[in-house]
Amino acid sequence: MKRLTALLMTLVMVVALCAGTVVPAAAETKTAPAKAIRVLSIGDRYSIDPEYYLLDVFKAAGYDEAWIGYMGAGNANGLQYYRDAAEKGTKFTYRKFNNTAKSESHSSKTLEYCVKEEPWDYVILSDGQPTPTDAPDLDNVTWAVNYVKQHCTNPSVKIFWEMSWPLKADIKSETVYKKISNFTRTQILPLVDAVVPSGTAMANAATSFIGDDIFFSSGIWANQTGRLIVSHMLYYFITGETPDKILWADNYGQAIKAGKLQAIIEAVRNALKNPYEITQSTITTAPTVVKLIVDGKEHANGATPAGKVRIQATEGRYRVFERWEVVRGSAKIDDLTAKDTYLTAVGSEDIEIRGVYRITKQHKQYSGDTGLKVGFSRVDITPNIPAPLAGYGKTMERMSRGRLRPYDGVFLTAIALSDGQDTSYICTVDLIYAYTFYMQRAREEVSRRTGVPADHIFISGTHTHSAPDTGDSQTKLKSEGINYHIHPGNWTPDSDNGGKEYFAQLVDGFTQAIQEAQADLSTVTRTMGHKSRVVGHNWIRHWRYGNGTMGGTNSTDDTQTKKGMPRDTDQQMQIVRFYRNDPKKDVVLLNFTGHATSASTQSTTYGDAAHYLISADFPGYLRMHVEEQDGYCHVAFFQGALGNSVMSCNDSVANIKYKPSERSSEKGRALGEIVLDLMEDMFEMSNVADVQQLNTEHLAFERLYKMIRPIQLGTVTAGKDFAIVFNSSEMFDVNAMDLKADSPFKITIVCSCCGSHEYIPSFEVFRYDMLGTTRQAYEAKSAQCNVVPGTGEDLASSSLGALNKLYTSAK
Repeated sequence: MKRLTALLMTLVMVVALCAGTVVPAAAETKTAPAKAIRVLSIGDRYSIDPEYYLLDVFKAAGYDEAWIGYMGAGNANGLQYYRDAAEKGTKFTYRKFNNTAKSESHSSKTLEYCVKEEPWDYVILSDGQPTPTDAPDLDNVTWAVNYVKQHCTNPSVKIFWEMSWPLKADIKSETVYKKISNFTRTQILPLVDAVVPSGTAMANAATSFIGDDIFFSSGIWANQTGRLIVSHMLYYFITGETPDKILWADNYGQAIKAGKLQAIIEAVRNALKNPYEITQSTITTAPTVVKLIVDGKEHANGATPAGKVRIQATEGRYRVFERWEVVRGSAKIDDLTAKDTYLTAVGSEDIEIRGVYRITKQHKQYSGDTGLKVGFSRVDITPNIPAPLAGYGKTMERMSRGRLRPYDGVFLTAIALSDGQDTSYICTVDLIYAYTFYMQRAREEVSRRTGVPADHIFISGTHTHSAPDTGDSQTKLKSEGINYHIHPGNWTPDSDNGGKEYFAQLVDGFTQAIQEAQADLSTVTRTMGHKSRVVGHNWIRHWRYGNGTMGGTNSTDDTQTKKGMPRDTDQQMQIVRFYRNDPKKDVVLLNFTGHATSASTQSTTYGDAAHYLISADFPGYLRMHVEEQDGYCHVAFFQGALGNSVMSCNDSVANIKYKPSERSSEKGRALGEIVLDLMEDMFEMSNVADVQQLNTEHLAFERLYKMIRPIQLGTVTAGKDFAIVFNSSEMFDVNAMDLKADSPFKITIVCSCCGSHEYIPSFEVFRYDMLGTTRQAYEAKSAQCNVVPGTGEDLASSSLGALNKLYTSAK
């Protein structure tokens, strides 16, 4: 019997052990459910400010799926407007945003459609009507609650009320706040599931050192700081999480220092504790903010001893993050092994941290010597004072506020090419143009300082509209009979509005770049190249319609013949990679035709055209993305001949869904992904040893001034495989395409914006102007262009002549 009992007990234990081993294994393979949220706001302007950054906050919190919808474009009569619209079947603008499609704007939808479109988890109502001192109509609130319950497809939907806040003039008034608070608590709260105490959070923040700096100058709309307050308020209220950190604070470059972030999170935390009472802030003076360097780049917000700052590791295609290390200073990191975590400063020292990475693909090392040496330097020449920017007239007039984000600066890149006997310097600068006399004077000074012959230095502009509006001396230009886009407030080498100081800064940076490129010269072990069409990123921009709007179409679009312009545009991406063995990084040259304009005036978080943002142009982000993802190269972007192309991104390439109005950071990353793909399939360039340069001039007749003036051309070649051409205009695509196609070199990079001539259209564009049709060739107008028809074709022919001459003499 004992043996039987023991046997039974053994069997029970075996079964138990087996069960114990099987169940956890099943649990380990079970995937965690996706975090998803759907939030819809209905109301007046108080529904816009909280939603402005809400999608970014949810994404930063790790939500796999987030849908944010809102209606409320500042309607003065709030919920009454939507009630009338529902009863009359009126349609209005409705916007919805999510993690994948980025944004959807519907210009004519009914309220019923908006409420039914998604199974909303939360519907947020608001009604300031029209200021927060006026009580909302309770009948309209009741109607809105019932309407949502009747039409929302989610039976468990929660209906919240967004507590409004005083205007700027009254933000510190206890009397005004109490009126809002008491009415919301006693009259509104019984009608809804809960009240989001956003008004309290705003009032709390106003008691800190931030004060009333939570509004735009109008005193009505919340500014970036105010929107971070109410968006985090809404997030923490919905999720019930502990408000101990700011989840997202990039703010599209308008960097909010860590001291403010600390006060913001305190205001939110206190509002959740006491939703209907103002809690005085303990942060009445701005905390000390220390510099924070993460993986070699300065964190825009900095760090404070009491505030948490979000840090993220930059993983490349070939490197995987493993852990954080503190290089200098003292800091507490929430999770040393998490690539996305939070840091708190300890003490008042500046902090530098870095990620430790595991490399999955080693840097390609090649033995041998091509006979060519290459050196690289990139120097920051961001102005130290506010600068006039090279935007589009009155619609884009802006003043810079200095650096916005680490890669929003203005940079000058110099690349030295040497065969041991001759050295040429090909440079690119983040300015709208490398103006002829401006850069000529700079080159001469750099030559005097460095000993490098001025005619061995070539420079082009990336054509950014987000850089200082630098230009040639008006006196000098007018003495030459020239009047190209002379802006009264631009910076010239001799102007007293900051131009003189910036010219000195540019010359210092230029000199430094040339000297560093010299010092960096090292053996090129192999040279690889690639050229292919990148469809979907260039749009033809040819004319203005009679009503003044700009016309244009993608060259691959079927509607091009209907538009009257059956013409191609240059879509070729050209890449040259000079391999150098460790510890030197490779040098990559990118050449692409795109009008590198600043982000559209409509490019805010959700494409809200009412708010203009300053944003860097895409070349900076293109460079950044390729360098970070590749991990082994320096990148220089050379603007292609452009004239009639504008940088765009659409879903015709690898399902890229960034619209032309999206942020330039997205444009840069999208194009950068294509560059990284193309660099996986490159051909060899074996003859790059003999460096030559040639400066020439092409005489062109200027119709406006009835005079002949030379247009400068520059050409640099390396052996019989590589060439780069500099021209002082925005040469139109068709001429650049012909030039590259007819060049004897394997790769010929054609650069624009190397002087003061601006638009040089093709003959075809002139033809539309001469025909006198309703569609007029904008770039052929004398206000934009001063050369006669055929100049572009002649210019391309002159450049081709220089290329053939250097090819013949190359060894």
